[in-house]
Amino acid sequence: MCRGARSAQEVRSVISATTESPPPTEAPRPCGPLYAACGFPPELASVPHCRVWLAKRLSELRVVGEPVDVLLLIADELAANAVRHGCGEFEILCYQPYGGCVRIAVRDWEPRQPKLREATEDAETGRGLHLVAALSEWWGFQPLPTGKVVMADARATDVRVA
Repeated sequence: MCRGARSAQEVRSVISATTESPPPTEAPRPCGPLYAACGFPPELASVPHCRVWLAKRLSELRVVGEPVDVLLLIADELAANAVRHGCGEFEILCYQPYGGCVRIAVRDWEPRQPKLREATEDAETGRGLHLVAALSEWWGFQPLPTGKVVMADARATDVRVA
């Protein structure tokens, strides 16, 4: 299920790329430990597998209660966007950028920036980033030389690395 596992050095380089130059809105600088990273194939069937993987990892980290639901919903939306609008496999990262928050970051290989767009009442898509923005403490993206990382922070005060 977890594909495209990377070395710790490769994952840290992705994380540092998400903070070397801040996204359009200022993001907190990372100071916490790396939690987890996993790659998934570029198909909508990967989204529930991504959710299961993240739920297991959050449980191992002893993140409990409402923050788990928020983080899983954010991950669902970002992963689905990576499949629909990205190209190739996507990778999800979960780490603590600063005390009291957990960051979900999804990397894909498509360089186009994510955009908040207005959806009509009967539209079946177009609300995902609005949901991410409403649920998160902060969200943003960082262009990379090959693709981008879209990320969001959610408050999770009782986080312990297992």
